[in-house]
Amino acid sequence: MELSLAYFRKAVAVDASYKEAHNNLGYALRGLGRPTEAVACLRKAVRIDPQYKQGRKNLGLALVECGTSHKADARAELKHALFLDKGMAGVRDTLDDIDALCAAASAKAAKAKAKEDRATAKAARALYSSAQFAKDKESAAAVD
Repeated sequence: MELSLAYFRKAVAVDASYKEAHNNLGYALRGLGRPTEAVACLRKAVRIDPQYKQGRKNLGLALVECGTSHKADARAELKHALFLDKGMAGVRDTLDDIDALCAAASAKAAKAKAKEDRATAKAARALYSSAQFAKDKESAAAVD
């Protein structure tokens, strides 16, 4: 997936008005669990073409994945996508379940943050222990 990101980024660099490249980059970022980065790319895609229905859909889905604080924007983007294409797959179901989906995304993000905080604390403790060990070793060497 990282290789895909590199190529999508190159495509955007070659032609900043290439809406599909912005959309695909955003879609790939969503796939990697990076919805906030995805939103930025997808906003560029729909800025280039406000009637770009796939971009609107992907932007709405990325906003859902950002959690409850983005629910209103997600709903607006998904409704716009549905307005552009009444039969767009999955959009109506996502709109029906948006409250639960946003809450689940927020809970998942909070859980990931807590896990990251625990890992950071563990790494800090290990670093402290290593520093303390080195200091104790240095003190012992000075006594000898």
